[in-house]
Amino acid sequence: MRQIATALNEEQVREAEALFQRVESKSRPLSFYVDFAFEHYREPEQQKSLADAIAAYVAAKEHEYDQQHISYPQLKRITWDLRRLEKHFKGKTVAEITVSGLVGFLERRRPSMKTFNNQRGVLGTFFKFCFHRGWVTENPVLKVPHYRIRQRRGMALTLSATQAQDLMEHFETFEGGRWVPYFALCLFAGIRPGVPDGEITKLKPEDVNLETGLIHISADVSKVREPRRGAWEQDYEAMQAAMFLGRCLRSRRFWVRSASSRIVSTNRPGESSRAVWLL
Repeated sequence: MRQIATALNEEQVREAEALFQRVESKSRPLSFYVDFAFEHYREPEQQKSLADAIAAYVAAKEHEYDQQHISYPQLKRITWDLRRLEKHFKGKTVAEITVSGLVGFLERRRPSMKTFNNQRGVLGTFFKFCFHRGWVTENPVLKVPHYRIRQRRGMALTLSATQAQDLMEHFETFEGGRWVPYFALCLFAGIRPGVPDGEITKLKPEDVNLETGLIHISADVSKVREPRRGAWEQDYEAMQAAMFLGRCLRSRRFWVRSASSRIVSTNRPGESSRAVWLL
């Protein structure tokens, strides 16, 4: 050990020795890395804990939901994904989260490529929110890989007329037939199913026009946040079925045998069960 006169105190000398040991196997001198850090690194304007940042972002999204800019399922998905992020990086600030850490977080449960991209999108908008408020110096998600998914071409699977008839006949006797209007509207009126946030669960009796046989799906009800109308095929039996279902929704009286026989009769043998056009 050599003795050298220096203006550094003992703690600074120890730190300098540790740094020189770290760059000993590198091709560049220590001064190169110090200069690079001075040129490129920027301290965030303020240190924000991840928990506080997530709380602020969720509050902003709740406001968007109140303004009807996003749907309730979107809000739930955002909140759920960010709570997992908070749990994974517990006690850290937003600025401490690295690209490699985010990649490890996204890949931890071995999700499908589509799920990976969806979760990456949630994190991307969150860190963009943080960047605009000076809590991070850059959006780390921009360096997280994005999977390119080849679009599969094909037709959606549908029930045949026979399968639809069997399904409706089953629900005629199941729990007193109370599920008949639900499945009839999903099968024959183009209303998207789903519990608790599907279109069918948000449909109201006043959305059914008994005079025209049209069902109005408002933007609040629609999965894609766009209004549309569901119309039955314009033959006599189908129109009668549409009007019958409207009366069911209003009165809650389900005459299941009459309804299902009228609905199934709108399909010719071998045709798809979805005898409805979306306008």
